[in-house]
Amino acid sequence: VGPGVAALEIGCGGGAWSRAMAGLAPEELWCVDVLSAEETGFWEHVGRRPGLRHVQVADLSCALLPDGHFDYFFSFGCHLSPVAVREYLANLAPKLKPGAHGFLMVADYDKFNQAQAAHRGCLESLVPAALRPAARELGARLPVYFYDKNEDQTPRPGRWYHLGVDAACAHLAGLGLEIIERDMGLNVRDPLIHFRKP
Repeated sequence: VGPGVAALEIGCGGGAWSRAMAGLAPEELWCVDVLSAEETGFWEHVGRRPGLRHVQVADLSCALLPDGHFDYFFSFGCHLSPVAVREYLANLAPKLKPGAHGFLMVADYDKFNQAQAAHRGCLESLVPAALRPAARELGARLPVYFYDKNEDQTPRPGRWYHLGVDAACAHLAGLGLEIIERDMGLNVRDPLIHFRKP
């Protein structure tokens, strides 16, 4: 993201990532969310800048976005149902320019469960030595939970759905998008897929 780039973020919320991308001075940054900018405090957090747009949507159609327009796509922490993700991506692909790069985080319960098991004792390593006994005790009391991929698909507020990196990459490839990295390895819990529109 930088000068001359038209960037798109899906699921911007209050604009934590939007603010970072806007600081790189893209020509355009379109930030899309189901909530209004007023509800999330988007403008207060990100600030008004030339080329920055907040678009509130009511569906997955991407109808408010111009076709063949975006050089860069980003979505991080926007956990929709697998059906919704597939629909969004199908509607999003025509909005990208040839050569556009995309970065999509998806929920993958296998990776999450592995992270839970592997990092159980890490809390105490994050604090000063004098506080480690208390951190160890706190860590022992914290519940360890694992997600079951066979769970129901019932929507509810705050719901986090398993899609999985395999299914997400297969869907992206089925849309004619090239997978550059199945998982960039930047997040211990969730895969971040790097793809490109040929």
